[in-house]
Amino acid sequence: MSKILYAASVPIHLKNFHLPYIDAMVARGDEVWVLCSGEFWQNGIAGSIDLPMKKNMLSPVNFLSALRTVKLLKRERFDLICVHTSLAAFVVRLAVLLAGKGDTKVVNVVHGYLFDKKTNPLRRTILLTAEVILRGVTDRVAVMNRCDLEIAEKHRLGKAVIMIPGVGVGFSRFAAGA
Repeated sequence: MSKILYAASVPIHLKNFHLPYIDAMVARGDEVWVLCSGEFWQNGIAGSIDLPMKKNMLSPVNFLSALRTVKLLKRERFDLICVHTSLAAFVVRLAVLLAGKGDTKVVNVVHGYLFDKKTNPLRRTILLTAEVILRGVTDRVAVMNRCDLEIAEKHRLGKAVIMIPGVGVGFSRFAAGA
C-alpha cells in the first residue's frame, strides 16, 4: 500500500480524466489524497485539499499555496506524488523542492507543455526556466506527444522521460470508409 498525492489545477480535470485511475489506486489499497483548486470528493479517497491557484504562474497566490503544500508534504509524507496540468505541477513540485524531496517519487504527467515554439519568447523563457528549476525533484516526466518528448529530453526535465499514449481517437485503427 502506498500513500499517494494526486494533483491537478481544477476538480473538473480530475473528474473528466482521472477518476478511473484514482478508483483503481483506492481499490488496490492505496491511500489516495487529491489536491486541486476547488472542492473534490470521491468515495474512498483519504483526503481532499482545496488549494487556491491562479492561472498566472507568478501570482503570489501560487507561492502562498506552495508554502501551504510544504506543510502538507511534511505532515503526510507521501510515497508518490502524481501531478497533472502545468499549474498544479508547478505549485506542487515547488512545494516538494522547498519541503525536501526525501524518498518521495514525483511524476509529472504533461498534458501539453505551454512553451513550444509558438509561445511568446518571454513566456516560453519563464515557463521553461520553472521546469528546469523543478527538474531535480521530478523523477519521471510522462508526455503524450512528440513535441513535448523532444522538449523534455532536450532540457532533461526529469530523471526519466517516457512517452504514453495521449488522449483522443487513433483513427489509424479504423478501416477507411467504415
